[in-house]
Amino acid sequence: MIGVFDSGVGGLTALAALRSRLPRADLCYFADTGNAPYGTKREEELCRLVRADIDRLRGAGCRRILIACGTASSIYDRLPVGYRLHTYPILAPTAKRAARVTKNGRIGILATEATVRIGALAGEVKKENPSLTLFPVAASPLVTLVEEGHTSDRDPIAKRAVREALAPFSGCGIDTLILGCTHFPRLSALIRREMPGVHLVSASEEGARALIDALPPEEAAGGARLLFLKEPSGEESPVKK
Repeated sequence: MIGVFDSGVGGLTALAALRSRLPRADLCYFADTGNAPYGTKREEELCRLVRADIDRLRGAGCRRILIACGTASSIYDRLPVGYRLHTYPILAPTAKRAARVTKNGRIGILATEATVRIGALAGEVKKENPSLTLFPVAASPLVTLVEEGHTSDRDPIAKRAVREALAPFSGCGIDTLILGCTHFPRLSALIRREMPGVHLVSASEEGARALIDALPPEEAAGGARLLFLKEPSGEESPVKK
C-alpha cells in the first residue's frame, strides 16, 4: 500500500496523480488537519509532525509514503534515516522539472511561508543549475483559500486572492512558475489566467511521478483500494470505487 499525507486537502492533488497513473494500486491518505496549517510552523515542530505522520501511515500498512506537502518536504533532510527509508519528498523532483523546462533561466517559486523561509526548494533548483535566477514568494493565505473551498475560476474571492499572491512576480520576467504547495494546483486555472504563457510546474504531479518511477512493478498492482485515515484513532475509512 502507498501512503500519502498532507496537513489538509492539498495532498489530494498528489493522490489523484497517483491514482491516474496507478489505477490498481492500494492507496491510503492522511490529512493532519488537527495540526494544520504546516506552512506557518517552525522546523522543530514540523519534524515532529512529519515523523508522526509517517508512523501513522506505516502503522496502517503503507510500505512507501509520499510526503505530499511542500512544507513537510522542506525538512526531509532533517529527518532520522529510518524516516527517510521508502519515503518520498516532492521538492527535489519538482526542482528538476523546473530547471529542465525553463527557457530564460528565470523561475518563480510560489510556496508557503515556511517553505520559502527554509529555502530547501530554492536550494534544490540551484543544485540543478546554479545560474538560474529564482523569485520565491510566500503565499500561505492561498492554502486557507483552498481549504475553505474557494477554488473556482469564477469565484471573486479566489480571483482577488490569486491576483494579490502573484503580484510580486510582476516585472520579474519569469517563464516558469513552481507551484511548491500541493494546494496550489487547485488554483491552476486562475494562475494561468493571471500569468499567460508561463509554464506551471506542479509539485503534486512531479512528486507522484518520482514515487512511481521508484516503485517496483509488484507494488503497482493491488485491489485498487482507497483508504482515508481518521483522526485521532487512525482507523481506516474505505472509500468505494
